[in-house]
Amino acid sequence: MIDKDLKTIADYFKFDSQKDKLVEETGEMLQALIKFIKCKKYENRMHLDEEIADVKICLEQIEYLISVDFEVQEVKQEKINRTLQRIENGYYKPSK
Repeated sequence: MIDKDLKTIADYFKFDSQKDKLVEETGEMLQALIKFIKCKKYENRMHLDEEIADVKICLEQIEYLISVDFEVQEVKQEKINRTLQRIENGYYKPSK
């Protein structure tokens, strides 16, 4: 469920603006992730944290603006349950 402040922001900027912002923030997050993977410096980690937060904020607003936040939560839980079941059944090999 989206909080009141994010609803205010989403309602002010509307879908078209926030979808563009999500694309921009996702690109910035990917760049920060690549830099973190390559360098693993603390300042890169802080930048990655910031970009992940930006993407999450934008995603919550998009879910709210297109009225799918409840449905997304249901699908998310189904996917989590499926992955846990696959882990339990040995479908995946553990990471090194």
